[in-house]
Amino acid sequence: MCTLLVALLEFVLPQVGAKEALEALNLPLTFMTTVFPAAAAAAMGIQSFREHRRLAKRSESMARVLKEFKRRIHHVNDPAKFNKLILEIDELMLRENQDWLGLMRYVEVKAG
Repeated sequence: MCTLLVALLEFVLPQVGAKEALEALNLPLTFMTTVFPAAAAAAMGIQSFREHRRLAKRSESMARVLKEFKRRIHHVNDPAKFNKLILEIDELMLRENQDWLGLMRYVEVKAG
């Protein structure tokens, strides 16, 4: 966006007789077209890193809970207790899916 603005100014200012203004703006415009895109890319990288870290922590937590369910399910020998455990697992998976959908609802998917 910044580069587009600078290109527009480079085209328009000489057309309206403001060549001196263009020369005065040369250094600030060069700075803007160099620094602003790099700063935006860095900010997106930081945001992406934080998102990955947060998702990793959630996944580790879910893995611990599922391992506990796995341990418990191998020790169940009563059909009623088994059904109760399956309902607990079902509730956990439902909440996990709802949380995931809540997180991803507002995430814009970008190619490449």
